[in-house]
Amino acid sequence: MITMRICLITEGSYPYVTGGVSSWAQSLLTQLPQHEFIILSISAKKENTKKRKYKAPANLVEVYDIHLDSFLSEEIVSGKRYNITAEEKQAFSSLIGGDEINWPILFDLLVSERIDSILNF
Repeated sequence: MITMRICLITEGSYPYVTGGVSSWAQSLLTQLPQHEFIILSISAKKENTKKRKYKAPANLVEVYDIHLDSFLSEEIVSGKRYNITAEEKQAFSSLIGGDEINWPILFDLLVSERIDSILNF
């Protein structure tokens, strides 16, 4: 029985680099089979994520790769405006200001199709 879905942010290490954080992440996944895991792997360059070094355990549901160099090819549209609610604006202000963050509001906005580019936003 799956009791929880957990997202790990691995800064490009797991599952592409052996040792250190990657070993810890693999151990965590294999030692907690009752939970599902999603990996958010952030790396500097797409070429850093060519081959996985670890066999994915059954409870690893998805691996999302974010490559920071992909933003270099995006075109910034100067002066673009986004219509966000007061509640969404407050959630972003809290994120930057260190106050208690309304994560559901923030996540809902970020996964909505209302923001076409994080650079423009």
